[in-house]
Amino acid sequence: MRHLHGRPIKRRLWALVALEFLFGIVYGTFSLTLPILAESIFVNLAVLGVVFALPEILGTVIDVPVGEFAKRFGRRKTIFYSGAMLAISSLAFIALRNPFFFVAALVFYEIATQSFIIPGDAEETALTPAGSTGRFNSFLEGFHNLGFSIGPIAAGVVIGVQLEYAFLITFAVSLCMMVLSYVSLPMEKNHEGFRRSLLDLVTRDKFFKTGFSEFARLGFEGVFVAFIFFVFALHWGFIAIAEPLYTKGLGLEEFQIGLIYAGFTLPIFFMSLIVGRYLDRKSAKGITVAGLLLHALSAFGFSLTASPALLLVLGLVSGVGDALILPAIFTMFDRLSSHHKKEYVSGIKMFGESLGYFVGPLIGGVVAYYFGFGAAFSVLGGFLLFLTLVTALVPLRVAQPLLRV
Repeated sequence: MRHLHGRPIKRRLWALVALEFLFGIVYGTFSLTLPILAESIFVNLAVLGVVFALPEILGTVIDVPVGEFAKRFGRRKTIFYSGAMLAISSLAFIALRNPFFFVAALVFYEIATQSFIIPGDAEETALTPAGSTGRFNSFLEGFHNLGFSIGPIAAGVVIGVQLEYAFLITFAVSLCMMVLSYVSLPMEKNHEGFRRSLLDLVTRDKFFKTGFSEFARLGFEGVFVAFIFFVFALHWGFIAIAEPLYTKGLGLEEFQIGLIYAGFTLPIFFMSLIVGRYLDRKSAKGITVAGLLLHALSAFGFSLTASPALLLVLGLVSGVGDALILPAIFTMFDRLSSHHKKEYVSGIKMFGESLGYFVGPLIGGVVAYYFGFGAAFSVLGGFLLFLTLVTALVPLRVAQPLLRV
């Protein structure tokens, strides 16, 4: 049996924590900056929603193959090259203003993020000690979301000077990710080269067949947990496009915009370990219901106020909801995938997330264009309230995993 206190495991753990933190900074900075940049390129809000939804169509196609590819190519190398791709994305957004090139860069950025998230998830589940999944996942998610909170605040500060400076932040942090993954993650043995991995992905894994067949063994609980991932991503896909543009339209300063955006994730860092300890002893279902309810209340609140102070409070309320939902669904998914091929299951999970990130901006952009942001937030709140009731009624029971050897 492997123990968490073993030196190799501890080194991998801290490397993964640091990588999640750095990726959070990059992801958070991009999330705030890209809608503001896109608004200067695409005037129509509905078109803007479609633009941010388009890369997620690709995401739903590539998520499962990326998981299978990482299994063959190696997590360390895949994470290293994801850092390189994020750095290239940063330079592309600085240089490109043509609408078609912007969309192409957005698609490339989507591939870069999935190339980190999927092998990162697989590494996370591989390191998770049995009986401590809640605390472990909460610890990693807490540091990731701390980075995601710092990114928008830093972006808000520099955007006030010049928007392109935000992408210089993501470029520098992406280089740090590359160095850290190369130095700190263990060298993997018996993995295939890039070309061989791609060929085997087509000829042996049949792209989707292996991953979906692995996921099908998880049963109803696996499907429902993946659906919660979808809803969580839909919520965030909506917030990612609506919050920066809504607050900018209210005339708030860039720092205020970044601070409100950070409020959606900041509570996760402070609450994650407390929630994780609870999850290691109790069911994740009640925590999930509570988190969804807070998301719904926050969305309704955004439709009723334009006060910066209240918007920050509502962002924090949604952040508390995230602090409940994220550890719960990651814990459930980790328990479900304890005896399955982790890259395949992670790819399926990301398939659900990509679908949510496709639907969220699309609906948010279209509804906001025709009816205004208030109506868009009300629609989101109503949907989340409905899902809260459904989740409360569903007989969802995910058992603790057996000890792994």
